[in-house]
Amino acid sequence: MRKTSLQVLGCALLATLLASCAGMSDRPKRKKLPGYIVSPTWEGKYSYGLQEDNSRTEVPEGFFSYSDTTIDGKAFFLISLHDPAVDSLALAAAKLYEPLAGSAIAYLQQQGKEGVVADFRGIRNGGDKKSHIQVRDVTGQTAPIIVLWDNLSAGRAAAYVEKLQAAPGLKITFQQQ
Repeated sequence: MRKTSLQVLGCALLATLLASCAGMSDRPKRKKLPGYIVSPTWEGKYSYGLQEDNSRTEVPEGFFSYSDTTIDGKAFFLISLHDPAVDSLALAAAKLYEPLAGSAIAYLQQQGKEGVVADFRGIRNGGDKKSHIQVRDVTGQTAPIIVLWDNLSAGRAAAYVEKLQAAPGLKITFQQQ
């Protein structure tokens, strides 16, 4: 009797197991993280009194803009650096990329660009000025850099040009226009 009841119980367990597995086609959807977790990279509507300070990681609006421009029928990269509040960030980035300075002219040529225009002018500050710089790399390739500044940004433009002069693998000369 005991052997028969064990066999019946075993068959019942086997049938239950098979029946329960047969209905599973795929896994259920994973649950999402709760909406109250706060992180700069996670979305959530609850802050619990915490305030995010992204001032060190986000670039302020208007700090840097990049576009293409044409001067005398030649294509140039236009880099606008209007905001002096973040010059230290931009100069730190320039320091980081210093080892690649020697290949910058080759990159410009690969992109089909003649040179770079660096615009430091503010909005309607007056006294607009311009410098033409010729940059030569170790292979002898050259590219022009046109620096635009105004009365208020003259010191900033000079700091960037000084950084360019210190870049390894590049030699710059100022051209008269």
